Amino acid sequence: MSDVIVAISTPPGVGAIHVVRLSGRGSFLLAEKVIKKKLPPHGTMKLAKIYDSEGDVIDHALVVAFYAPRSYTGEDMVEFHVHGNPVIASALISYLISLGARLAEPGEFTKRALLSGKMTLSQVEALHEVIYGKNIESVKAATRSASGEYEKDIKAIYDDILSLASAMRADVDYPEDVELEEYGFDDRKGDFLIRIDSILERLNILYKRIEVGQKLARGYKIVLIGAPNVGKSSLLNALLGYERAIVSDIPGTTRDFVEAMHMIGHVPVSLVDVAGIRHTTDKVEKIGVDRARQMASEADLLIWVVDGSKAATEDDLRIWEEFGEKIGLIVVNKIDVVNKVESVISQFKSFGLPVIGVSTKTGQGIDVLVEKIGDLLSQSEYTPLYMSGRVMSHVSEALKYIKEAQELVETDMPEIASIDIERAANHVGAILGRADVSEDVLDKLFSTFCVGK
Repeated sequence: MSDVIVAISTPPGVGAIHVVRLSGRGSFLLAEKVIKKKLPPHGTMKLAKIYDSEGDVIDHALVVAFYAPRSYTGEDMVEFHVHGNPVIASALISYLISLGARLAEPGEFTKRALLSGKMTLSQVEALHEVIYGKNIESVKAATRSASGEYEKDIKAIYDDILSLASAMRADVDYPEDVELEEYGFDDRKGDFLIRIDSILERLNILYKRIEVGQKLARGYKIVLIGAPNVGKSSLLNALLGYERAIVSDIPGTTRDFVEAMHMIGHVPVSLVDVAGIRHTTDKVEKIGVDRARQMASEADLLIWVVDGSKAATEDDLRIWEEFGEKIGLIVVNKIDVVNKVESVISQFKSFGLPVIGVSTKTGQGIDVLVEKIGDLLSQSEYTPLYMSGRVMSHVSEALKYIKEAQELVETDMPEIASIDIERAANHVGAILGRADVSEDVLDKLFSTFCVGK
């Protein structure tokens, strides 16, 4: 990273300003040639004339210098805040290239931040969501991650796993050096299990936080399930505010699922209307019903839609029997044709879930339903933390190995348990950029026990 890179950091086109960024050893020398004076102190903006290769003034701009290592890239870095005419930015970049800089590759400033230790890979991944996130809640979650808010907690988990791994390695390989009144694994089993429980709890909380952050980024999947002709497609259209699904009085009209992205409050959702679930001999409809079951199993919120104009049917009751544990909300449709609405709604309250009465024909109750869905989606006790699928996979694997280790310790197999704990440490270490944990385990081990005598 000895060369100097330059690039425009603002979107192309005409605007109020363009920011041209310069980074690398020698950046200050090049910048001073452009402004023909000394750069201001670190982090201080100063108005300066910008000269081109012919020595002519092309702009009056704000210039700010960041001295290594207190910069985004960790290197000497300069930013030129020029007027937003692309011609000015282009001329400035051309002059800097003629002085010895080169055009930066995509993402190279952030890559340098990673290589210089200013950011971790996980922070870089979160920064991508900060820039490209499609809703404010996912951006907030990503900002927490990009700022490194989680690093301290993960480092503490990692250190505790290392400490446990070294203690168990010592217990297995060097029992004569364990300073206890009585030797034997049983003396330390209880302590190991307490430490494993603590690690499991914190890893699980981390996983849940990432899971909520992932859902905010991609959208919660809400699946509308019910018997044929209860009004699922009409409800989808009513929630969206436009005609997305085909609506018909003929049962079984929806043969495949219909999916649409939408916002409920600040929360992105993927609304899915699936085929009505019933027993059928129609091969095509049966495929649709099977897909409906698959979609229901993947739902973050499963909404059971029923026809309020008649009593619960056998198809309704079969749906409840199959999906009752997964259903989070009951919607009673067609209340515009019901005389005693409260009586009908009470019938379904006996299932022990929130019940909302609506009419997709008149729009009655739709606002209440939207509010209720928003409440249900925001009930998570975990503060969202955006981290990539890669990180989520590492946390999941670490959880798996720690759970296996717990079972092995409980069944008095510490030798194998210690291997699983080191595997878990490898996965947590990968989040922090530690590719190989074995040396860390040995360092911790040798600092704790006198193994060389």
